[in-house]
Amino acid sequence: MAFDRKDIDNHSGIFGIQRTDWIALQDYEAIKGKEKSFVSELEQRFWETPNNSFAIYHLKSGEELRDYRFEGLNRLQDVGLSVGHDNYELIYTAPLNDFNGNQNHTLNKLYEQFNINHPADFKGHSLSVSDIIALKVNGVVSSYYVDSFGFKEQLHFLLTQNYLETAEKSVEQNYNHLDGIINNKPTVAELEQTVKAGGSISLLDLANAVQAERKEKKNSVVEQLKKKPLIEKEKQKKAPHIGVEMER
Repeated sequence: MAFDRKDIDNHSGIFGIQRTDWIALQDYEAIKGKEKSFVSELEQRFWETPNNSFAIYHLKSGEELRDYRFEGLNRLQDVGLSVGHDNYELIYTAPLNDFNGNQNHTLNKLYEQFNINHPADFKGHSLSVSDIIALKVNGVVSSYYVDSFGFKEQLHFLLTQNYLETAEKSVEQNYNHLDGIINNKPTVAELEQTVKAGGSISLLDLANAVQAERKEKKNSVVEQLKKKPLIEKEKQKKAPHIGVEMER
């Protein structure tokens, strides 16, 4: 307890914050420090759009990726390198118009467009070997490496699953009522494990998890307080009175 200004000035701890909030803040700072775990705003937009769309990824700048740049897939594999999402950044995404069901045709049309007729808002370089094109069609995302000849699908570059199903699960976790069924929210421990594994999490999920655990602890304490009078009464019933013992 601080009795005067001196006590406050000399205090080396923290003020006016609950332990659970402090832990949540530390978790947030840890996540914030791992920016590579976060999905960029542009990539978030690509995942969340309900329409058919495409995305273009370039290798990140930096000397450490020199051996990856403009190299064919076979060349990378020969020297023990692989295609990884962490080496790339999404630089452009837009609706995929007039998709005719032929992915290879679509990829070739995009390659032609981003070499000959760049959109006005496109700020990247012409589509080249080592770039990635991601297609989202009917909620399913697939990714393709621009190779020396043609395109090679990269199954593990992005999560290739039905996005609508993923979105439904995400919304249900956050709001609990998409289909009228209460679903389990991720716990703080589960979110922490996701971050440690190099995955990304939603700060909304983290806040909800902290709030849920706080509420659970509060309810637990309340229940204990409610039960305490009953327990005390039971003890009183079972424990013989001192006067009775003396009379015996």
